[in-house]
Amino acid sequence: MSDGRPIKNRSSLRRAHRFFDDKANILGAALVLSHRRVGARMDAEAAGRSGLAALRVVMLEALPLDQSAQAESYGRELRVS
Repeated sequence: MSDGRPIKNRSSLRRAHRFFDDKANILGAALVLSHRRVGARMDAEAAGRSGLAALRVVMLEALPLDQSAQAESYGRELRVS
């Protein structure tokens, strides 16, 4: 479906409409994808930890502290793989 590059222009958006009914469905799918990725990172970081140690790494993962997390969090670059 995608080569991993972010959707940045109208022609890419038109191509996406072949797979989705409308813009709301595109945005919904992007949100679900983003949440799954964040959840997977949280699970990976919390593995083997419990209590406050697990809570701390999960909460840190929820914050957009690096450029990659900021781009994903603010929807600037959501790459589909």
